[in-house]
Amino acid sequence: KHLQELLALLRPQEMLFNLNNRRVWHSDSSSFLYTQRTKHVSDKQKETGFTLIEVLIVVAIIGILAAIAIPQFASYRTNSANSAATADLNNIMSAEELYYTSNQVYVNLSVIAGYQASLPSLPGIRLSTNVCAKVSNASSTNFTAQTESLIGDKTYSNSQSSSLTTSTKNTGSYSIGC
Repeated sequence: KHLQELLALLRPQEMLFNLNNRRVWHSDSSSFLYTQRTKHVSDKQKETGFTLIEVLIVVAIIGILAAIAIPQFASYRTNSANSAATADLNNIMSAEELYYTSNQVYVNLSVIAGYQASLPSLPGIRLSTNVCAKVSNASSTNFTAQTESLIGDKTYSNSQSSSLTTSTKNTGSYSIGC
């Protein structure tokens, strides 16, 4: 009976609020304050993380992106190696012409390869990484220069009397004798 009277007293003016995971009833008409601890969620239910499906979706997306990116990277790498071989061929052609203006003859160049390999007959010319070069059939009127990259898939040839020609080769090997 006393409890019912107490509850009747509290009802019209009671306030319910949550303070630090506790339910608090407070009445203005008395100094009565009653707190009750709310049920805590178990520690296992509080743990956050990713579900197996979420992880599998992320792995699948990464796999798809890798399947697209890796072949593109290989293609870019081959193209850059071919460009290095072409640039080295153009440098050799210019150096041959410079040598010709001083000596009235073109110079033969034995097969040479390697990173920053210096061309002994043509001062100031250095090869790019993994590029092989040679100059053959040099005379007072003509020469043939060839370059290729170990990583590239093409061999480039050029001579004084003709234009640039390209032939296909296997990557990972030299076909002009390096």
